Amino acid sequence: MKILILFAVTSLLMASCSKEENPVTNPEAMKGILFIESSPSGAEIWLQGVNTSQLTPDSLTDLTPGSYIVTLKFQSYNDATFVVDIEEGKLTSVIVTLISKPGGIYLSSLQPNAEIWLDGINTSQLTPDTLTNLNPGSYSITLKLHNYKDTTFVVSVVEGQITSMTVTLMFNLGSIYLQSSPESAKIWVNGINTSLTTPHYITSVEVGVYSITLKLTDYNDTTFSVSVTAGQITYVPNIVLISNIITTLYGPVKIYESEGTTAQQPAGLDLSSGMAYGISSAEQDRVDIYYSSNGFLVQSAHLSPNLIRETDFFVGNSDNLFDGEDSPLRNTGTWTNNIEDRETNYVFLYDFDGHYSKLKIVNFGGGVPGEPAWVQVQWYYNETILDNRF
Repeated sequence: MKILILFAVTSLLMASCSKEENPVTNPEAMKGILFIESSPSGAEIWLQGVNTSQLTPDSLTDLTPGSYIVTLKFQSYNDATFVVDIEEGKLTSVIVTLISKPGGIYLSSLQPNAEIWLDGINTSQLTPDTLTNLNPGSYSITLKLHNYKDTTFVVSVVEGQITSMTVTLMFNLGSIYLQSSPESAKIWVNGINTSLTTPHYITSVEVGVYSITLKLTDYNDTTFSVSVTAGQITYVPNIVLISNIITTLYGPVKIYESEGTTAQQPAGLDLSSGMAYGISSAEQDRVDIYYSSNGFLVQSAHLSPNLIRETDFFVGNSDNLFDGEDSPLRNTGTWTNNIEDRETNYVFLYDFDGHYSKLKIVNFGGGVPGEPAWVQVQWYYNETILDNRF
């Protein structure tokens, strides 16, 4: 009689056996025979906990009648254990289908505590950990960790084996490109000085939103937000910085020599408004400098007997009024109270109210009958008191 036994897990089962109709050919022994077949074949046959050194399919002979515990062992399959009753002089046959052991995956990451997703489903496990009871086959694994890129890969599970994987997660990074006009602005990120200046690429930036501040001497701080996307460069449009130097450019304005002029030929100049006034007019108290006929000098208003506003002069080293050169401070260097009317370099002025100006004679003429001598001037006036920047 043959018995079919299916084993899903290692277990101890009673095999129902029946007597054969025909007696064993060796009646003297009065022993029984057990024939064992398995799928797959080649399983070790253990009897009463002892390895018989026989492999399925095979027969165990000379068995004294009674109950026997049989175990089949085969590679990556679950052990199959069952009980068989042997009767004297009879042949008992057993067919066993072995069930393969499930496999597993051991996952670790150099950055621990990554979520483990199996075929798109969150396992609620974190690395390092083992996924168990997996049927043989291929699985899609995704590791997720804050500030790191999701990392997806395929793992093949072999029956009865644990496949080990160690994964290096990559930072979830992007880059920022910053430029400004003018250049060389210091770059601050989230209130911290990066020691970088524009234009510049900031690389290896974690995904998120950042507060960027550009700082440059003589310009207002400029703050804005930048969003960084993984694997991308965020190009910030050119930032035009706003100067914090408040200056006004005046002129060209003509002022005439102080002698022999008419009301329409004023000799004096109000630096703050860009207006020319006669030094004997009702607006004479507004005059900062004037064109003197005595020596043909452009000089401080207080040198005229009727005026009180004192202005100091410092001749610069260039004839380019727009070179961005700052004025020396009033208490440094050699300051005078006049310049010649043919001075070709610009001159720095410090007036009665504590304001700095930067002035240049850009033209001259007159000095002929009917037209008094004149000079034409252009200047920057710094609107901020005691601010010597231009």
